[in-house]
Amino acid sequence: MKTEYTRPSGVEQKFIDAVIGGQTYSDAYRASHPGHESLSSKQISQKAAQFRREHPRVDEEIKRLHEEAITNARISRDDIIEQITLLFEASIRSATLPLSEDNKLYLASDKAANIALKASERLCKLLGYDEPEKVDSIVTVRFSGEVEDYAE
Repeated sequence: MKTEYTRPSGVEQKFIDAVIGGQTYSDAYRASHPGHESLSSKQISQKAAQFRREHPRVDEEIKRLHEEAITNARISRDDIIEQITLLFEASIRSATLPLSEDNKLYLASDKAANIALKASERLCKLLGYDEPEKVDSIVTVRFSGEVEDYAE
């Protein structure tokens, strides 16, 4: 049987909002329960834990909101690459004048050129083009004379 959703009370909602806003459970308890300034950190921590035990829907709501935020924040790698590519193309158009008779591009805007550079750097990083190329090399060292002659 599915339970019906009920809105958190005012105190519960203040606690939830504080946690979702990045505060610790103890700080969220302080924010939602004014007048506990004289309690020690340990006492506040215990009160926050007790509050969560007595109000299980608070943790359920925090979990639901975290999952919702994660779902809404998801953007695919392809979406990011597409956006950076569009930014790069637009900034190149803004940064350069049309090709001259000598087929050279000329900068029209330093700011747009900088944006294009940053976008291209980010795009290369996302595509893995910034990884160093691994090169195997063999080094042969030849000595003439005695090795002791080279030691200091």
